[in-house]
Amino acid sequence: MKKNVLFKTEPKINNILKLFCLLLLFSITAKGQTLPYEISNNSEYPDNEVYIAIVGITDGHVWVNPINGQVNNMDPSINTVQGPVIDGNQGPGLDGKYANCFRKLSDIPNKTIQIPKIAGCRIMISFKSQLYLYFFGHSGASSGYAAPNLANPTDPNQGIKFELIELTFNDFGLWCNTSRVDAYQYPMGLEVWGNNFYKKVGELKKHNEILAQWQTTAPSEFQSLLSTSEGAIHFPTKVESFPKDFMDGYINEIWSKYSSQELAFTSDAGIWRGGVEGTNFVFRRDSDGQIGTVFGKPTTIEAMEGSGVMASGNRWDLVVQSQMVAAITRHAVDLNMSSGTLQDFGDTSKYYQTWPYNWYSKFFHQTDISFESQTYTFAYDDVYNQSATIHTPNPENIKITLGGFDSTPPDGGFSKFIEAEEYTFMSGVQTEPCSEGGENVGYIDSGDWMAFNNITFPTSGNYLIEYRVASLVNDARFSTDLDAGTTVLGEVSIPNTGGWQNWTTVSHTVNINAGTYPLGVYAVTDGWNINWIKITRQAIQRFDDSDDIQKNDLKIIVYPNPVIEQLNIYGVSSKSGVFIVDVSGKIINKIQTLKGNDVIKVDVSSLQSGTYFIKVYQNNTWKISRFIKK
Repeated sequence: MKKNVLFKTEPKINNILKLFCLLLLFSITAKGQTLPYEISNNSEYPDNEVYIAIVGITDGHVWVNPINGQVNNMDPSINTVQGPVIDGNQGPGLDGKYANCFRKLSDIPNKTIQIPKIAGCRIMISFKSQLYLYFFGHSGASSGYAAPNLANPTDPNQGIKFELIELTFNDFGLWCNTSRVDAYQYPMGLEVWGNNFYKKVGELKKHNEILAQWQTTAPSEFQSLLSTSEGAIHFPTKVESFPKDFMDGYINEIWSKYSSQELAFTSDAGIWRGGVEGTNFVFRRDSDGQIGTVFGKPTTIEAMEGSGVMASGNRWDLVVQSQMVAAITRHAVDLNMSSGTLQDFGDTSKYYQTWPYNWYSKFFHQTDISFESQTYTFAYDDVYNQSATIHTPNPENIKITLGGFDSTPPDGGFSKFIEAEEYTFMSGVQTEPCSEGGENVGYIDSGDWMAFNNITFPTSGNYLIEYRVASLVNDARFSTDLDAGTTVLGEVSIPNTGGWQNWTTVSHTVNINAGTYPLGVYAVTDGWNINWIKITRQAIQRFDDSDDIQKNDLKIIVYPNPVIEQLNIYGVSSKSGVFIVDVSGKIINKIQTLKGNDVIKVDVSSLQSGTYFIKVYQNNTWKISRFIKK
C-alpha cells in the first residue's frame, strides 16, 4: 500500500486574503451578516451533476451547508461518505471515508447560498462527482481539512473536474476571486454588486474553445501542461515534464547584472533600489529607507510559484519578493536599461513581450480568454492589480457563473462602445497614446469636460454604463449627464490604479428614457485618464406578487440619484416593507407599495439635502440602497 500523503491544509488563498485572514479574524463571526451567492449554471452539466461545498474559518474551521446556510464546525464525525480507494490509499481516517459536506446544485433553493462573514473561504464546485475532503476538526492541534492533492497519484479526487471561488468577508468588506494558480479545469465567471459598485471577472469562452486555442498556440515548452484526458491545463511547475530550468537563464542574468549595477523599480509599495550582495538581492525604499531582501537566487520553480526564497522573511522582504516574482513571471525586468534607471514594473504594455516568460499566465490574461484580461495565474498576480480579485466594502449580491460568461449581450444585444477621444466637444482635456492601443483622454483638471453627440438609447429602462479609467491619485471623481445637464446620471468614483496607464473599469446603472441625447462627462476632480465608455441595455424582468422568490433575486434600484423631487424605486413587490432611513438609522418615512406597480414613485422634495437609504424588507431579507437628496 502506498503511503497516504493527502495534505492536511489551511485553505490556500491569494495574498490579499491571507493578510485579512491573519489581521482581521477577530472581527468575523458565524452569527453576523450573510451574503447571497447565486450559482448560474451555464455549463454542459445538469444541476444534479454539479456539487457544491463551502469551507472556511470563523472562530475555527467550519463548513457551511449550501442548502440552508447553516454553519457547522468541522468534525471527524462528518466523515461518512465512502470514497474511492486508489492503490490502497484509505485516506487520513484509514477507512476510506470523507466529509459529507457537498450538496447538489439541484437541491439548493433558488440556486442561492447564504454565506456569513468568514475568512479563508473556498466555495468548491465539482462536476459529475463530489470531491472527497477529510475533516480533522474545528480547532486545536488536529483541525482543518485535507484538500485535493492531485500531485498524489492515489488521491481519491483524481479524475474529478472541479473549480473554486476564494473569498474573505468581514467587517471591512468582501474580497473574492476565481483562481488559476494551480490549474484551469473549467471556465468560471464571478460578478459582485455593491453600493454603486459592479465588477465581473472570468472566462469568455467555452471549455472546448479554450482547450483548442491552447493546443494551437502554446509554445513547445508549454504543450505538456494540457492534459487531454482530464480536460485541464496545469500550472507549469505542477507538470513533471515542464523544464525545471526554464527561467534559470533570465534569473541568472538578473543576478549577474545587478551584482555590479543598481536595479531601481516602481512598485505598489513605493520606489525600491538595490543590488546583489553575495547571493542575496537587497533593496532599500526611497521614501523611508525600509529594507527588503530576496534571500538567495531563486530557482525557476521558486520564481514562478512565489515559494522558497520568494516567500520568506519579514513584511518588507515579502513585498520585494512579490514584486520580483511578478516581474520575472512577466519578464518586466529590462536588462537593457542602464544602472539606476527607474523601471516601471506597472507598465502593462511591457508584460509578456520578451522571452522567456510564463506563457501560461499570458494565455489566460488574453482579452479574448478572460474578461478585461484579469485572472489569477500565479501567487502574486495581484501585483499591479492584474488578478481576478474583486473587493468592495459594501457587497450586496454575488453571482457565480459555471461554464463562463454567455457572450450574448442582454435585452436583444444592445450595446454601444465609445472611444473617449471621439468626443464632439471638450474643454481642457488632451489625448495621448494608450497602453491598451490607440489613444486615451488625459491631462484632466477639475472642471474639464467632454461631450459626445447623438447617443441613442433605443428603449426606456436601466442601462449599465462602464468607464475604462486610470488614476494615480486617491478619490478621483467625475459625473455624467444627458442633454447638457438636463438629466444628471450621477457621480462615479475612480480608485487609485497605481499608474496613468494601469486601467480598470468602473460603472453605474442608471435609468434613461428612450431617445437620442448628447452625453456629457464632467471632471469633479483632476488626476485621472479615460480610455472608453460602454453602454449596455439591462434586461427587464417582470413579475407579479405571486412570484416573491423571483422578486427577491432582483436588485433594488433607485433613480435618479442624486434626486431633487421624485425618487423612483424599482424591484419591490407589494408585500415588501419599504422605508426611507437617514444616516443615523432613523426611519423618516414608510412607503406604501401597490399591487402591479413595477416602479414606486416617491415625493422626496421635503427632505433636507443629504444622504439617505432605502431599506426594503421582502422574503425575510433586508436590501439597502443609498441615494442623495440635493
